[in-house]
Amino acid sequence: MHTLTHRGKQTLLNEKSELQKKRAEALVDMVRMRELGDLSENAGYRAAKSKLRRIDARLRWIHKITSLSKEVIAPKDTRLVSVGACIQIKYLSDSSVHTFTLVDTIESDISQGFISVGSPVGRALMSRRKGDVAVIRAPQGEREIVILDVKY
Repeated sequence: MHTLTHRGKQTLLNEKSELQKKRAEALVDMVRMRELGDLSENAGYRAAKSKLRRIDARLRWIHKITSLSKEVIAPKDTRLVSVGACIQIKYLSDSSVHTFTLVDTIESDISQGFISVGSPVGRALMSRRKGDVAVIRAPQGEREIVILDVKY
């Protein structure tokens, strides 16, 4: 089961809505291409059918994820790091400070500041508290960090 933030679930539901519109358009295209004649030599029909299949597969995946996932609920102890927490950390080696949100693998996007709980940083931070020192174990080696702040 996946845990989604409210933002993550809304993003998937918005994508579902857009895909449903695109599906209707793709269906019209497929019917139009089918009317052109011989299906065995109709590349337009095969392309339209393939597009419709990709849209349907994505819609099924979104439906499965949104129906089987639970939405993040902030823990009673808001100093505790868990999915959905906005965390500020400092690397002890170079004193650089970084802020990001810890999310499920489905929502992770490092460019937007969303780090997966399955990443080396995410694994090191789970169930820690503000002020704790954690060790990140990554292929590049180990690095120590301190948790400066945790917000929900």
